[in-house]
This record gives sequence, C-alpha cells and structure tokens, in this order.
Amino acid sequence: SEFRKSSRAALDAAVLGQDKAKELVHGVTGRWISTGKASGVCLGFEGSPGVGKTELAMA
Repeated sequence: SEFRKSSRAALDAAVLGQDKAKELVHGVTGRWISTGKASGVCLGFEGSPGVGKTELAMA
C-alpha cells in the first residue's frame, strides 16, 4: 500500500543502516495498523551502546 511505502521511506530517511531491525519494526507496526491490535503493546530494543537503538525507537 502507499502508506507502507511512505512509512518505510520515512524510516529509511530517519535511520541509516540497521536494515534488518528496520524491516522487523516496519513489519510489526504494519501488522498492528492493519489489524487494529496495537493496544497495550510495546517494543524493546537490545544491543551494545551506540548501535542505534534510541535512534530507531525515535523514528
């Protein structure tokens, strides 16, 4: 859909690299939006300092 394309483009523009993580986040959030089942759900990011967890979460 156009929304999925534009949301992925926005994520790619906001976060450099991290392609696997961006694909996972995009897939999960896309399912939440399409099913309407996002209530009470959160994402957790794990990794070494400086790898882009906060940047990805803020995007």
